[in-house]
Amino acid sequence: MGFTKEIPFDLTDDEVREYSEKMARGVQDLEAMKEGKSAENKRRGDEIKTLQEQVNDLAGKVDSGVEMRDVECEWRKCFEKGTMELIRLDRDMIIEARPMDEDERQMSLEDGQGDKAGEDKAA
Repeated sequence: MGFTKEIPFDLTDDEVREYSEKMARGVQDLEAMKEGKSAENKRRGDEIKTLQEQVNDLAGKVDSGVEMRDVECEWRKCFEKGTMELIRLDRDMIIEARPMDEDERQMSLEDGQGDKAGEDKAA
């Protein structure tokens, strides 16, 4: 009884040409896939980095119990202390103070002293 066995077999010229064309297409497809993989890996890496930054930011907020936000503030003169005070308006709370400079030490109409000066002149 006969059987088959895999043994070397010489290719025809047409088979060599056909396999060469398939190989060339395969090389092109392989390069395209590698480029796609690189782009995909970069995209994934960017997504991972962004997500890691978000998690780190949230962890910091949870750990400290605070976050930075824009809050309405104004500078007010405190002549009694000789300071400029930065007031957080939503809580009417001093959040920063510094010594007044020479120009700030000068009272103006806006400092509430103008009304008395005006009344003195009228009298």
